[in-house]
Parts: sequence; C-alpha cells; structure tokens
Amino acid sequence: MTSYFKNVFSETSWNEFLAHGETKGSYITGFPERYRKWAKRVRTGDKFICYLGKGTKRICGLLEAKSEAFYDTKRIWADDTYPIRFEVNPIIIFEDTNLCIPFKPLWHQTEDFKRRLNAGKATNLWGHYWIRSFGEIPSSDGRMFENAIREQQKSLVATPIPEKRKYERKSRSKSRESVKNQHMALRDKLENLIAMQHDGLITQEQYRSVSNKMLEKYYLQS
Repeated sequence: MTSYFKNVFSETSWNEFLAHGETKGSYITGFPERYRKWAKRVRTGDKFICYLGKGTKRICGLLEAKSEAFYDTKRIWADDTYPIRFEVNPIIIFEDTNLCIPFKPLWHQTEDFKRRLNAGKATNLWGHYWIRSFGEIPSSDGRMFENAIREQQKSLVATPIPEKRKYERKSRSKSRESVKNQHMALRDKLENLIAMQHDGLITQEQYRSVSNKMLEKYYLQS
C-alpha cells in the first residue's frame, strides 16, 4: 500500500528544488537531519504531498519516491543542506504559485479537521502534521490530496494569491522576531514529543492530547 508524506517548502526552496531537477535531470528532495529516523519509513513508490508554507499555504505538487533515504550534503538549497534526501519522480508540479491549490478548502476535508470538529475543538488550525517540514499523512488524506492535485492538473484553475494585508506597526504587539522564536519553540517541543512516541515512551493518544493542547495554547497567544 502506498504511504503518503508531507514535504513542506518555502517558495524559495521550491524554486531551488525545481531548478536543480531541470538542470541536473534528477529531482532531489531533502529534510533536516533530525528526521533521519522518520525518513526510514519512506519506501520506493511512496508519495510526497508538497506544501508551500510561510504565508503561501498552498499545495504545489505530487512527488513519488524513487529511492529510500540517503545522506548527502551537496548544496541544492541556499538556506540549509537538508542532508536526509530522496530521489523523486515529479508526478505533478505547479511552477506558477497561482496554479497551486489553496490549502484551506482541502484542510476542511482532512481527518484532523473532522476529529477536531466532532470533539468541539478549534478548527482554525492547520493540523499538527503541517507545522513540521516532514511527516506521514493518513492514507485517506493522502488520497484526497492526490485526487485534488490530479483534478487541478486537468483544469488548471488559477487562484491569484491575494495581496498581503497591511497592518500599522502600532497595532502589532509582537515583533516578527518574537513570533518566529515562539514558532521555533513550538516546533522543537512537537518534535521532542514525536521522538518520545517513536521510542515508545508515550502512546499515540498521549501524543495527540499533549500536542493539541500545545497548538491551541500557541494559537490563542498568537
């Protein structure tokens, strides 16, 4: 059975990924070294759902693993080496961000959204597995994302990215640096929880309970 994994990019790292594939003839995706253990779950034929984060919040492509994880530090991306890598087949890629699929309507179809809705919890969160740059996606969600990507490939409906809202500086109580630090701290806490679950120190239910509380606290304070 095909497993699905998320692959989060910024617009810059996505363009660097595409440029490397076009010039070298081989598409390589990569992740930080802290995902070495989790990367072992990916098998040849598994698929990556590509997501543009950092304000864009769109699904930008579908990749298929052509190799299992390997380690390489040769530069592809400017901001980091992302040494845990896979050779991939770009099944569908959207180079124009206006053709990428807005994430919010798809989020409303995910298992995480439905679980939160049924439990009466906040549903304005993107789900804990979209904060990190790598992670496994429930099979039902993976198939839903893949179907949406294939439909978009047929229709090529353009959805222009709206201009960013402008706020007066005095209305912002937190600096960008402060928000960034909070986000990084949350990410580190979630990754520690994942490691504990992976090592059998906590159950999946304990992980979900604690991570959901962390996320809700983070968004209430944002």
